[in-house]
Amino acid sequence: MDIEPDKAAMKYDDYVLTKTDRQAIIGTYQSSEGLTIKVYERDATIFVEYQGIEIPNRTVGKRAVIITMQGTEYLLQFSDNRLHFAFRQLLKSNNE
Repeated sequence: MDIEPDKAAMKYDDYVLTKTDRQAIIGTYQSSEGLTIKVYERDATIFVEYQGIEIPNRTVGKRAVIITMQGTEYLLQFSDNRLHFAFRQLLKSNNE
């Protein structure tokens, strides 16, 4: 692949979510293994909570954000009431 170890393999442009886009991804998502991720809005900004920690994110698509943990970027993609993250599919809670 010829990618330098200190360079990102992928580069995503910033994206501005509409109010409808933000509402579509807000919720609590849970995997069958018990992993829970909360996505919420405060002051027209999306936040991601993972393992009780609020993680800054960057919106890169209509249904996609990037979070950075320990120097590594992770893409979170939302579709059909599911969150795709780290080879897992988390289902959106029906209580939302």
